[in-house]
Amino acid sequence: MALVEHHGHVLTKDELMERVWPETFVEESGLARNVSVLRKALGKGYIETRSPFCGNPVQAVA
Repeated sequence: MALVEHHGHVLTKDELMERVWPETFVEESGLARNVSVLRKALGKGYIETRSPFCGNPVQAVA
């Protein structure tokens, strides 16, 4: 839901984790696994990952 609500906008990993799992400790591998599942379910072109060096790693693009 967080990616749908922020369609076309960039969310950092921390922002996405806080929106999906508020006040809960979740390792980044959990986020990566769930994004991978979403990509497989939705197909290519719906979720874009950017380099962590730019500070904005996850974006819903479609």
